[in-house]
Amino acid sequence: MTKLVPQVRFKGFDEAWESRKLGEIVNRLSKTSDSELLPKIEFEDIKAGEGTLNKDISHKFDSRKGILFESGDILYGKLRPYLKNWLLANFSGIALGDFWVLRAVEGIQFKFLYVLIQGNTYQSAANDTSGTKMPRSDWKKVSSTFIKIPLVPEQQQIGSLFQKLDTAIELQQKQLDAQQQFKKAMLQKMFPKKGAKVPEIRFAGFEDEWEITTLGDNGGTFTSLTGKTKEDFGHGDASYVPYVNVFNNAITSIDKLEAIEIDSKQQQVQHGDIFFTTSSETPEEVGMSSVWLGNTKNVYLNSFCFGYRATQKIDYVFFAFMLRNNVFRQEMMLLAQGISRYNISKVEVMKLPISIPSLPEQQRIGSFFKSLDDQISELEAKLAQTKQFKQALLQKMFI
Repeated sequence: MTKLVPQVRFKGFDEAWESRKLGEIVNRLSKTSDSELLPKIEFEDIKAGEGTLNKDISHKFDSRKGILFESGDILYGKLRPYLKNWLLANFSGIALGDFWVLRAVEGIQFKFLYVLIQGNTYQSAANDTSGTKMPRSDWKKVSSTFIKIPLVPEQQQIGSLFQKLDTAIELQQKQLDAQQQFKKAMLQKMFPKKGAKVPEIRFAGFEDEWEITTLGDNGGTFTSLTGKTKEDFGHGDASYVPYVNVFNNAITSIDKLEAIEIDSKQQQVQHGDIFFTTSSETPEEVGMSSVWLGNTKNVYLNSFCFGYRATQKIDYVFFAFMLRNNVFRQEMMLLAQGISRYNISKVEVMKLPISIPSLPEQQRIGSFFKSLDDQISELEAKLAQTKQFKQALLQKMFI
């Protein structure tokens, strides 16, 4: 008989793990209360997949009835379980709505149990749902699922390790959020408000007023891919910039191109070209821009965007962020036309007002925001790496 042991475990532990039904190691709480002295927590108060709250609920008191929980209990969102709405409570309160409140029985460490519900065995059972539009986990299926568990000392070690990982992930997420909020604030303060000729914040040594002009006064448009069918894509020695690359990146990602055949009839993109998306499902997302800083030949632009090429000397990185600041985005949204899908006219886009400082100030501003983006990318990569490490351990430290 094969000994039940995980692929990776702490030194000093060699005992086989025990197979038990989940319903034997947890109690599903059902005691309710409508006390206004305890904070109430709802499904949408939890950040999906992160196990943290997205708001302060310490003062969220009302008279609705829900399930009582204490510190150390686990709130598990049984509605649409694939969203991974779970929380290890460190306070007492009342769970409202679609939660199971789980409490570890004697001999089971609650920190270990919290990690256990994130593993494949529990998740497979929880996601074997009933219903289609509003699927919910079935407690009968979940509670009868066999779970492998070690002795208490090993549970404690595993629970402690994953708690440290969760703390690191939460800290990295906060650092990323703070940097993104700082960038958002600077995009508002380092570009002039509508009708103004100077920004609220600028670098020392720059005092001249910014020039109010239009995109059309500084360049012109060019067409994207034409005459193509779906059979033309996905192969060939040329590349094209896909829509999502333009939409997501102020500076186009050179690593996220897609294949197409070389076609001398198509307009190739050049270093410094600016791309605009032509349609979206909401006015807020129409006309998103991206600047191409590559020098590769035989690169084209997807047919759901149009290109812009400057005829005046500009700092392309400055333009990348100027076109994403709130003032310009508001002007772009006013051009959105449609009902179920919104479109813009490139002729009208060329008439949009823009504020431009001297070239040296453009370069300082562009460099500043590029540095912020690099820092954000570094934080995103670090966070992704930590999350990936956690997922690998969930695979290897459980049976």
